[in-house]
Amino acid sequence: MNILSEEFENGIRTVVRTQFKESFEELLEHETTEKRWLSIESAANYADCSANTIRKWLRMGLNLYKIDGTKRIDRNELDNFVQSHLVI
Repeated sequence: MNILSEEFENGIRTVVRTQFKESFEELLEHETTEKRWLSIESAANYADCSANTIRKWLRMGLNLYKIDGTKRIDRNELDNFVQSHLVI
């Protein structure tokens, strides 16, 4: 015996699918628009470390770029730097 009408169930399915699709599209948009160029402070937040650690990594060879007079770190290079310096 079905407690809910077929029409009501279909309505619920439609709402759930729509919400899932919107949430998924929002997640994809966020992932593709994440900032590539980070300040030292943003890089520290991104890497879950202190700004002093980022400055240490800069001395160790992580590249720092000046874009319109602002110091920036390439997020992709930061990822690669951290991966290449992992201690396992």
